[in-house]
Amino acid sequence: MFFDTSVVSACNSNWILNVLFVSNYISSDQTCMFWSWSVPAILQLALIAPAFMIILIKNFRTGLGAIIMGHIMFMVIEFYRFYSNGFVKQLSFDDIAATNNPINEFLQKIQGCHQNMEPIWEAWHLDTCAILF
Repeated sequence: MFFDTSVVSACNSNWILNVLFVSNYISSDQTCMFWSWSVPAILQLALIAPAFMIILIKNFRTGLGAIIMGHIMFMVIEFYRFYSNGFVKQLSFDDIAATNNPINEFLQKIQGCHQNMEPIWEAWHLDTCAILF
């Protein structure tokens, strides 16, 4: 009755990505245990943050430059992903009110673009702002 076969088939083919904590790099419809996408993102942040912190402690200007370049690089990558997939148009109330618009598909595509590295850099931004200022 409540058994979802799509989760089972995704877990049969992509279970190793959850074990290696890189499941946030595949699309959301292929992810085993979709609700756990944030765990790999947090782990990847914990692995990459010390490198930036060491650079920041050794040479403040170089570390700050690395952080700023990381932000710019991932903003450009995220813009390219949105632009190349046709997600530039913002969601409006007219889109929500339209009866023939498949809003769920749109939201799934948007969510698929955000699940990769974006949360890592947002969390990194909050951490570095708290440290620097």
